[in-house]
Amino acid sequence: MKVLKFLSAFLAVALLIFAVIIGLNWTAFKAMFSEPEFFAEGSEWVEKTYSLTGLSEFIYEAPEFLSLASINLDDPQDTILIHADKPRVFGNLYGIFYMMELERQIHTGERSGEELVSLDDIQLFKVPSWYRSRHRQAVSAVAAGADSISVQDAITLATRYNNQAAADFLYFYFGAPNMDALIDSLGNGEIERYAPVAGIQSAIFLRPEGQSWNEAVDSLRAMDRTAFQREMREIAQGFAFDEEKRSLIKDSATPLRQRLLSNEHRTHKLFSRGSAYRLAGITAKIFSGDYISAEASARIMELMNWPASDPVVRSHIHDYGALYEERHGILNGIDFGTSVYTDQRIVQVMLFNDLPNAMWMHMASNYMSQDYQRRLIYDPELRNLTRRGSESAFLP
Repeated sequence: MKVLKFLSAFLAVALLIFAVIIGLNWTAFKAMFSEPEFFAEGSEWVEKTYSLTGLSEFIYEAPEFLSLASINLDDPQDTILIHADKPRVFGNLYGIFYMMELERQIHTGERSGEELVSLDDIQLFKVPSWYRSRHRQAVSAVAAGADSISVQDAITLATRYNNQAAADFLYFYFGAPNMDALIDSLGNGEIERYAPVAGIQSAIFLRPEGQSWNEAVDSLRAMDRTAFQREMREIAQGFAFDEEKRSLIKDSATPLRQRLLSNEHRTHKLFSRGSAYRLAGITAKIFSGDYISAEASARIMELMNWPASDPVVRSHIHDYGALYEERHGILNGIDFGTSVYTDQRIVQVMLFNDLPNAMWMHMASNYMSQDYQRRLIYDPELRNLTRRGSESAFLP
């Protein structure tokens, strides 16, 4: 009898613990079991890509997922290009334009560079059920309990911590017309104007009754891109500054638990796009000290040099700086540095877009793309392996 009571108590506790674990991780369990085929896409590559050599094989076999511009400023013959002119989603990499616009406005006297911004103003662009835990953790890391932060810290929040609300806030803070003009002048038609992500997220929530999530995304993708950017800007402004529109969007928001992982993956295809080669050229201008002035360029690079605190990076690369982007299906990076072995300066933009789910989860979990991109600066063998991918990209 005692044994039966013990077993009953044990099973009851075990079931309770199991229920708590399931409850706390319901979204992950739902993602796995609701879409098993989507969840397994790309799994055939996972076992083959536990090394950077394996990842180079993936690039060779499936170059359609990648755009790469790895430009050697001192030896142009060493440059590697893979689909470098194909428009790809930039995501967080638009943050480099906020850094550049801040310096432009300091140069013209529009700003001192010492302004503070309110976290409440940034919070206005946080759309319900999107990136909630990431947003909370990022704000806590940057603000450390303060109610306001410097504009430089707001840029760090948007770029280093991949914070969507801060990115959208900065677009309007610096002035949407100013940001559009900067991107147009530097992008030369090869980089789209920024479409605020709060507008994209809200537009999907406001879809007509009876229209599915994926149908809403497809409808938005079919729009003219200039008209799309303009409409997403207007919707984001309405969400942030019009209480009636804000309430409507909040009331229409799809709870996270009712959303599929494939919905998020598909939504990211709507984000603004551009050419890796053009963005690499813009970055080269900064790295060479030629944007406005050597001092202005140095301040931009300082905002990007946080990865250089890694002793492994410092042992191989001088003057390293980077911006990274990680959202479902997307792994992007801008970086630059000087090889300690050759003293050659490399500027790179790597855009992995629309990666199959299993492959994306594998690469994101161990920062493979970031490691790969850094090593391309100083590892001649990896550069040669990657160059094969540039050749296969042009095969029939």
